[in-house]
Amino acid sequence: MVRNSIKKRIFPQIILYYLFTVIIFYSPLDLSSGYAQEGGNTSIDTVLQNYNIEELLKIKEYLENYREKLIQEQVLEQQKGIEVSKDFLQKSRIDIENQDQILIRIAEYYIEEESDLYAARVEAYNQEYDKYEQQLQDYQDGKLKVEPLAPTFPRRNYNRAITIYDIILTEFPESELIDDALYNKAYLLGDMGEEIAAQEVYQALIDKYPESDYVPEAYMHLAEFYFQPKLGQGREETIRNLNKAAQLYKNVLKFKESDRYTDALYKLGWSYYRLAGADPKHYSDAILYFTLVVQDIEKFQELDPEGKYIKANIKPEALQYIAACFVDTAYTEDGVNKANNYIGNLGKPDFGVDILKGMGDLYARIVEYDNSIRAYNTLLEVYPDYAYAPLIQKKIGDVYAEDQEIQSAYNAREQLYNRYNPKTQWYANIELSDMDERIIILDQATNYSEEALRSNLIFQLNQSQQPCHHR
Repeated sequence: MVRNSIKKRIFPQIILYYLFTVIIFYSPLDLSSGYAQEGGNTSIDTVLQNYNIEELLKIKEYLENYREKLIQEQVLEQQKGIEVSKDFLQKSRIDIENQDQILIRIAEYYIEEESDLYAARVEAYNQEYDKYEQQLQDYQDGKLKVEPLAPTFPRRNYNRAITIYDIILTEFPESELIDDALYNKAYLLGDMGEEIAAQEVYQALIDKYPESDYVPEAYMHLAEFYFQPKLGQGREETIRNLNKAAQLYKNVLKFKESDRYTDALYKLGWSYYRLAGADPKHYSDAILYFTLVVQDIEKFQELDPEGKYIKANIKPEALQYIAACFVDTAYTEDGVNKANNYIGNLGKPDFGVDILKGMGDLYARIVEYDNSIRAYNTLLEVYPDYAYAPLIQKKIGDVYAEDQEIQSAYNAREQLYNRYNPKTQWYANIELSDMDERIIILDQATNYSEEALRSNLIFQLNQSQQPCHHR
């Protein structure tokens, strides 16, 4: 679950920061330098309300001149991008108290600019590739004598922003934004495909600033490097890398307040699930961490019912892989019994339904019909009041039918009708409950029970029309 955008402290839009920088440090108007302090009580909008149109135009001119001056003072240095001139830095040390913040804004501007430029390069590449495909077709048809060369997909180039971060790291080692600079530099290097360099910077962030809010993120990125399969990677190297990834994910668990905590649990489950292919004992670890994912999500769902902050979407996947662990015979010969004991030891949580249902579905898919029916029946025994019990009973009948167990399928349908039709206690319990979807649930139960009764009546009618064989 890697983030697609650079994580940074919450700042207003880049243009507004350029504006307040110009107002504070370059405007001839008499303003308090207190506005430059991040988190101050006076907003930019409030400041602007004090100016007339002529003064605002003057500020706009200062803004444009300031940006142009920065661009003109930058020089290309090998392939490291544009460097802010020493003259600017020396002058700023005297005249500007918050130059590290200004440099952060400049870097952010360069990142946004590169995003636009990259999008343009990709569009140009797509056009070139369309031409290449036509030329290749012409070559294959004999219209061209020389085979065309495919265009190269463009790479991102954040060198200008990285150079700004390097300036902050070298010139402002005491800045409170130093960890921002390190993290963002590492992230950009990774986004450019320079994974090894990115790993070194992430590690430097962890070593130098262990209390930084970015440390859990850094650990996640380090772990992802080892978790992701590499082209040509052998079995032994894969195992070593997965073990390294697991240890790094565990480091994230030290930061319980981090929003990457659940991600780390999930990736630990995945790491051990993959390791179980080489050593089935790791299925126990995978089940443990996938269960912790589910419990962690459920714990916070009451506080965040709309799912704005918790990653509830990974809960079904975690439950699916718990079921898959129990189904694998390399782990246990009796997955249903082992899962039932596990769920019992947890106190029969609601999500036990999903585990047993998932097992029943998986067993049916791999044509282990007996185990599929056992899993479904265990679900109904452990959770007799389950709202979707009629569906599970229907699945039992369907599996019997798939296995050509005609009489057993008939019996399963008969049980469906007898247990879940509108005159049953189960139906009455659901009807009196406060479930939001009880009407839908009851309609479904009615439809399934009527369908089961109808199917059995048709079966009986067909049986009665079979010719009798007498001795």
